Amino acid sequence: MDFIDAVDRYLNITGSNPKTFSKTEYRNVRSVPIVKQVTLFYRISDNNTVELIRFWNNYQNPDKLRL
Repeated sequence: MDFIDAVDRYLNITGSNPKTFSKTEYRNVRSVPIVKQVTLFYRISDNNTVELIRFWNNYQNPDKLRL
């Protein structure tokens, strides 16, 4: 499975059930590892829509992550 297929797969899951993946320390923000190197961060809005925030390179310093 390539990266684009993995993103599509996780977006479909997130679209049908936004609370499936792990909560983060940020309000209403969740994360899902797309591939070993990349994690997707997304927000669930008040009207239950999903807003993609960031694709994060997991090899970066996690202290620099700002959402």
